[in-house]
Amino acid sequence: MERRFFLKLIVASIAATNLYKLPDLHAQTVGSQNLILSLRLSLSGAGRLGFYIDYSELNTIGTHTFYATRTHGSQGAVSCTWTAYDSADGTQLATGDLSWANDSLDIKSFEVNVPSKPDGEHRIYVMLSNPTGGAVLHHGDSTVAYGIIDDDTIATSNAIFIDADATTDGDGSQSNPYNNWYSARDAVLTTTRVIYIKGLMIPDDTDGSVQSARVNQKHFALKTTFDGRNTESQRLVIRNWPTFTGGITGNGANDTTGFVLDGASTDTHSIKYVTFKGLSIINLDNTVGPNPELSIGFGILLFGGETDVISHITAENITVDGILSGQSSATAVFKCNSASNIKMWRWHIQNAEYLSLNDRSLFAFQCYNTDNVSIQRCSFTETSGGIYEKEGLDGNKVGMSVRFNIFDTSQVLYATQDGLNALDFQIVQSNVFNSPSQRSFTPPIRFTSSSTVISSSKQLISNNVFYNHETGSSDAVISVDREGWEGLIIYNNIFQDVVRGWRFSNGVSAPEYINYNLYHNEAFTKQPNFFLSSPLAGLQAVKDETAFEANSLAIAPQFLNTSNDNFKLKSNSPAIGNGVDGTNMGVYLSGIERIGADNSPYLAPAKMDSPEVTVIS
Repeated sequence: MERRFFLKLIVASIAATNLYKLPDLHAQTVGSQNLILSLRLSLSGAGRLGFYIDYSELNTIGTHTFYATRTHGSQGAVSCTWTAYDSADGTQLATGDLSWANDSLDIKSFEVNVPSKPDGEHRIYVMLSNPTGGAVLHHGDSTVAYGIIDDDTIATSNAIFIDADATTDGDGSQSNPYNNWYSARDAVLTTTRVIYIKGLMIPDDTDGSVQSARVNQKHFALKTTFDGRNTESQRLVIRNWPTFTGGITGNGANDTTGFVLDGASTDTHSIKYVTFKGLSIINLDNTVGPNPELSIGFGILLFGGETDVISHITAENITVDGILSGQSSATAVFKCNSASNIKMWRWHIQNAEYLSLNDRSLFAFQCYNTDNVSIQRCSFTETSGGIYEKEGLDGNKVGMSVRFNIFDTSQVLYATQDGLNALDFQIVQSNVFNSPSQRSFTPPIRFTSSSTVISSSKQLISNNVFYNHETGSSDAVISVDREGWEGLIIYNNIFQDVVRGWRFSNGVSAPEYINYNLYHNEAFTKQPNFFLSSPLAGLQAVKDETAFEANSLAIAPQFLNTSNDNFKLKSNSPAIGNGVDGTNMGVYLSGIERIGADNSPYLAPAKMDSPEVTVIS
């Protein structure tokens, strides 16, 4: 038994740490699946199959590891196929199958080896297909993850170069770069694969006003030269010149914003397969004019009109420091309207605010009329708000997937209004919601609507940490304000020093599952800690009077060091092994998770009863 125990610990340790060590292996790719985490939970429906982590990042040739999981339902055995392609030309690299047993919500992994690459960043993409057993792909035909090798080499073919500090405007080559965005933008062809930016560009009046934002502001427009891309092999990457800082600055002016696709203009756009990567967006202040409270600010605005198509946009490793505007409701660091298949990965956002900070309603990411949006490993600090999604796109109703983020004094808000599409199948998983000042103007997670007649189902909220949220407009950490949000699934969360765990307004349909959560000091006031049709004073009352929280705990979680957002669990934490099916509560569900934009080394401690990692042929 002792020998077996130590072998299990070694295997669990390897499984937990391989994401943090960039491999330089040259092993052959095999079409097998590895079991990373075993999780059994009975939920209605066959569920949805998708990627747990959107990206694999390497800095040298080697082996990418991808992770997939099943969510929202677990009835019956299901499976799907994965296929990996080279982004340069669409060549198929490898394929294999993934399968889940009845009641299984396992996390599985598979590998794709890249033994060589040309100069420049190398990308592959992996797609899921052919779901069986009644399961569906979480993002439909666009259920995709990316593998990137960025070794700081430069691709010179099909590339445009910008040096913002150059004294003269060149021809866009590496040796004679442009010195401004406008020349580079106008030179883009459908064969262009990368725009390299060195230095911080300053917007001017070249592109006129932004009609969709209703204000005149200096910006960088995305013109029709970006149209005409229809496949991953045509993807355009707008990024920093390797080893240099590249991006945008307002340079002290108070009438500047960032990249803009203006859907209210006379042009019709079809902008697809565009990536923003490694950029710095600094000190964009748009508070000028006789009515500064009406000004609108943003770093990237993709505002689709009725005839525009915006799809397959990714924004990766972006640093934002300083977005200031006057109007909160329309301002965002990244805002998209009428767009689909959007991925945001490893943003570090700080100091995004507007002139009046009283209600904290500016959001770093705003998505209106969207479908298939995923936001992972972003850090929000000193920012008025976090993420806001409103309505689905053209009848599609797949809500945002929000994983592995750190929210300091900001929230995730899902909303809809009269006559518009609601959103289903949201995922809020393994995030830290931390309010360092022990205040929160709004609930960390809120579902709301201006309509009393909506139908939105199967929202998944699991393995989050809610820390130091004393107040809120609904006096709860998870707030469901209107009826119509049905079938919430809430488990493995940790609530410490919060006013109330969750609150469902009168008339809200009963959640599908709430259990295996941990609460400690969950009420600063004498108000009831939970609300489901009527007040429930404390965890025991919920257990006694409802079908929920039967296995939840009221005890200190024993975090390692909350002062620097390290919510790793101490080895004696009661959250270890006491979650659903013996899993961990808190953000480190499987041990492969990284939380926030930085490459933090924090790992969950190995469980004493960790399942053996097995290969399933």
